[in-house]
Amino acid sequence: MSEPTFGHKKTAASKYSNPSLVSPTTPTLANPVRGFGLPTNNLLQTATEVSTDQQESQSADQQLLLEQQTLTQKPITHNISRISLHCRPLKLTVPEVGDKYEQQADTNANQVMFMPASRSVIQRQTPPPVHLEPHRRNRSRPIDWNTRDSSFSPEAIAGTDEDTSLREMFEVHRQAQIAAIFGNGMTLEQVYADIARAREEGRTDEVERLRTQLFAANQYAVIATLNPEQSDRYAPIPGGKTYCNIYAYDVVSALGGYLPRVWWTPSAIHRIERGSQVISLSDYLERRRRRESVENYIAPIYGGSEGTVFELNANALTTWMETWGDEMGWRRLDSPESAQAEANNGKIVIVLAANVNPSRSGHVAVVVAETSLHQAQPNTTVNNPPQPNTSSQAQPSPSQQAQSNSSGSFSPLQSQAGRNNYNFRQGSPAWWQDRDHERGAFWVYEGQTDSPLSSPELLGAHDSEISLPSESGTSEPGDYPTPTGDTSFV
Repeated sequence: MSEPTFGHKKTAASKYSNPSLVSPTTPTLANPVRGFGLPTNNLLQTATEVSTDQQESQSADQQLLLEQQTLTQKPITHNISRISLHCRPLKLTVPEVGDKYEQQADTNANQVMFMPASRSVIQRQTPPPVHLEPHRRNRSRPIDWNTRDSSFSPEAIAGTDEDTSLREMFEVHRQAQIAAIFGNGMTLEQVYADIARAREEGRTDEVERLRTQLFAANQYAVIATLNPEQSDRYAPIPGGKTYCNIYAYDVVSALGGYLPRVWWTPSAIHRIERGSQVISLSDYLERRRRRESVENYIAPIYGGSEGTVFELNANALTTWMETWGDEMGWRRLDSPESAQAEANNGKIVIVLAANVNPSRSGHVAVVVAETSLHQAQPNTTVNNPPQPNTSSQAQPSPSQQAQSNSSGSFSPLQSQAGRNNYNFRQGSPAWWQDRDHERGAFWVYEGQTDSPLSSPELLGAHDSEISLPSESGTSEPGDYPTPTGDTSFV
């Protein structure tokens, strides 16, 4: 897989001036003020963004920048006394797809490292998680679940059509998965009420059994909605790029975990460690619009010479996980068996490895929970999995035991994009430890759940706390939690 990243590029000084930019407080040749000639801080001025999707002609960040920086132009005269000494670029240009930024993206991704040596300075603040704002088509951005575009081809299901939004598709698929896994025509409301009642009665094993099955139903619904086997968003380019990291990011984010699609540049981390306050891009632009100082603020700006974040391919993601994963809620697992067991226990799990050739990208896949519908080992009888586990260590499933007993090695159930895309992949070879990969490892997410699709309770997340919504002990539509929509894009 090969994904673009962005490094710093020195920009030429602006030669453009405009009388309309001159204010009474702006020093000019005709109206100098005290301090003229002293050095000033060269603050961030513009940000250009390169799309990784050939269907997108202009990014959301650039549209926002253009809207807030559009100024009324007046004819330029030759009266040099009106030339501003604080020139601001009038507008942005949008780089063409395939320009020099994108051509160098793969090289830049492999050159940027987050090795522990870079953590040797005294830190005032750990860099916060960072997302770009949602967009319908740009692969570097989170999915806008409230829309539907041609790059997605969800699995067909009754009650939906080509105009059904991705969120609605997910909800329909979730109900279908709940009915398939729980049986007896069960609905989300009934499962929620059963979990709440079992918790209230102190039946911990039953709570965990229901919760983990609810998580599996949600995970299967996300996979069915994204449908990597058919969706153009994840389709590999013959002889070119693949999109395993984008698919893993989409699945993990949908289930409420944090896996970076973009991360802070080393210079941005340096500024954050020294106290710069992280704010959203919209807040940053609003401060600029009001001509307030942004010297002590930093925002996620993607692409261009002043970019503060860049994209991560699987190689860079491997190093990020080794460097920052423990601080972002991830824990390294010691075996593929424990990875499958943690997935079966209702947790987000991925397998990740770098390529031995730095000029080529590694791979990442999602480890999927086993149920009676899907198992890691084909033709293995799994009775009503996942099984509840109240101990501190996840236990191997019948599928794991069968595969380990027969071959001496185990490969968990996976979902992936890449050179070959699979909704569910059974009995795959241990690619993370083959001759083309290095530093392969399994990682489980145990941080806070924050999903754009649903509350932790309705996802069956590991950190969910379900209680009965009424004294009657029944759950009616609308009584259970809904998504907060508070996902931060800084």
